[in-house]
Amino acid sequence: MNTTFKRLEKSGAAIAGLCLVAIMFLVGSDAVARYALGAPIPWVTESVSYYLMVAVSYLAAADTFRHGDHIRLELFTERMGPRLRAWVDVLLSLFAAMVFAVLAYSAGNSLLEALHEHEYIHGSQAWPVWLSYLPIVLGAALLAVRLVHHCVMVLSQGKDPALELQEEF
Repeated sequence: MNTTFKRLEKSGAAIAGLCLVAIMFLVGSDAVARYALGAPIPWVTESVSYYLMVAVSYLAAADTFRHGDHIRLELFTERMGPRLRAWVDVLLSLFAAMVFAVLAYSAGNSLLEALHEHEYIHGSQAWPVWLSYLPIVLGAALLAVRLVHHCVMVLSQGKDPALELQEEF
């Protein structure tokens, strides 16, 4: 199970990295075209803001959790005993899993509605709206499942062996 999660998380992070490289290339090219040639690339703003930035943000979230790189408030938890700290970790992870599950569900409903209604973002190009919801659904769902799995591991084994930043409980 851990290897499946790890592969999915690494794949999401790799896609997010490719999207970030695409953003840098597109924005740089647009800036050169705008200021050097006086002719900006018309579809860059929409593609970056509606698709690529969303993909970068959501597809890397689960891998970021696995590396322990999310913001953590340790002001109170560092003063707790190991058992209490483990329970707080589990409770906060379950709460976060619920939030991300609701986000994935809501984004999934919006995706299906946009797909069914044939919604498009109107600008220089007609961009399909449903495609902008896809990274939110995938990233939020993967993070929710990872958080639940993390809780199960902490409760059953005392730690989550898949996490690279391991906190001793």
